[in-house]
Amino acid sequence: MPEEDAFAVLLCLMRDNPYSLRHLYLPGMPALGLALFQLDRLLQVQLPELHAHLVAQGLSTATFASPWFLTLFLASLPLPLATRIFDMFMAEFLQKSVPEQFADDPGRLLTLSDHVTVPARRMKRLQKEYMSLKAKEKHELGGMKQLRAENLSLKQSLEELEKSRHSEEFVLRLERELVQARLGQAEASAALRDMQEKVITLEQRQAAFPEETNLALLRDELAASRVCEGEAAAALCELRAQLQQLEQHCKVKSFFPVASTGTCTGNRLLAFQILNWKGTR
Repeated sequence: MPEEDAFAVLLCLMRDNPYSLRHLYLPGMPALGLALFQLDRLLQVQLPELHAHLVAQGLSTATFASPWFLTLFLASLPLPLATRIFDMFMAEFLQKSVPEQFADDPGRLLTLSDHVTVPARRMKRLQKEYMSLKAKEKHELGGMKQLRAENLSLKQSLEELEKSRHSEEFVLRLERELVQARLGQAEASAALRDMQEKVITLEQRQAAFPEETNLALLRDELAASRVCEGEAAAALCELRAQLQQLEQHCKVKSFFPVASTGTCTGNRLLAFQILNWKGTR
């Protein structure tokens, strides 16, 4: 087949009518999911034992049937059989015996396939069922997305509230520290003013204190000097009286030379002591 004709066949297969194979390769592969769902339901109706066996083994139709629809069986069977067979991996018989039995007569396989009837109404019903399941899944997925979005929004709101709470606590702590700092500053200012007043008072008292002290000391010294002067005057008077008595005594007893001489000497010594005492004062 020329390249242009092959490309035209490809376009015909990809168009919406009658084949619509382009939907198999769209993002999300909606047609492939529908085909696999229909195949699974047909297996459940036509071959329930095989379907039960696949379910027991944990195999879904998407595990083995996706290449059938995506490559039109070209990756599984020889070309003469690939254009007529729609089921390759249904059983071991189809994998080993069918290629040998129908290699010479592919038409006989089509004759056998005519005995498998698949009404179009059933396919439509399966399509509606698949679409309803997809719509339900989409709705649930949308609900989950909405819940996740709401959860994320609530989480962000909670984080913002926690940040705002932390910021408010930080601001309150700063305000308390500021108030305490201002109180401390006021107390320090008051204490400083008191100290300044005390310093001024002490300076004033210190300036006045020496004069008062000197005056008191001078007064004490003057009183002590006056007392000493009175005592000295009294002693001088007493000495003068004794001197007069001695002089009179010397005149009365002038006929005793030795005694007179001794008495005069004593008087001289007494006068010398008086003069010496005056000199010290």
